[in-house]
Amino acid sequence: MTNEKTKTEANDNSVTSQYTKTYTSFSGADMVAIADVVVPDKKGELHKVTRVLGELMTLSYSIHMDKSPVRSLGSVNAKDYVFGPRTIAGSMVFAQFNRHIAHEFLMEANKAAGGKNKMLVMDEMPPMAITVVMANEYGQKARMALYDVRFINEGVVKSVNDVYTENTYQFVATDIEYLTDSQGEDSSGMSN
Repeated sequence: MTNEKTKTEANDNSVTSQYTKTYTSFSGADMVAIADVVVPDKKGELHKVTRVLGELMTLSYSIHMDKSPVRSLGSVNAKDYVFGPRTIAGSMVFAQFNRHIAHEFLMEANKAAGGKNKMLVMDEMPPMAITVVMANEYGQKARMALYDVRFINEGVVKSVNDVYTENTYQFVATDIEYLTDSQGEDSSGMSN
């Protein structure tokens, strides 16, 4: 009888824990993006430049993997699919104030490269890591990161119909670290 009671209590605890699991959410106002870029100096020594991207209004990304069908003679349906190359890409939208959003990065890279009058543009920047950290009013924290981010397109939107000016960028990245909470669990609930 004691063993049956213990088994029932153990089962009740596992069922109860499924319904008492809490979830945390974050709004855009809870997030801060930080960019790290490593630039070489004239001697070849590397210098890390870190900047909070306070002007960042929107960050979006998508992951695409080509999957090709495996076919056989005499069948119109695919037998299976094989994996192809993966691409991580996205866009960023920044509010533009009195100077370009990457001014500090560009000036540092320009100094390190030894240029005095040459101004680098964003697609010439070395790859950077972008980390998004989040903290809400309840004290929960989380983070995600994109690695080896390279900018491929840049645009500016200026219009009499807009209250502010926007810088838009499209990028590619080599890796991503999915959203992880401060307890060390990723978004699927698996422990890191």
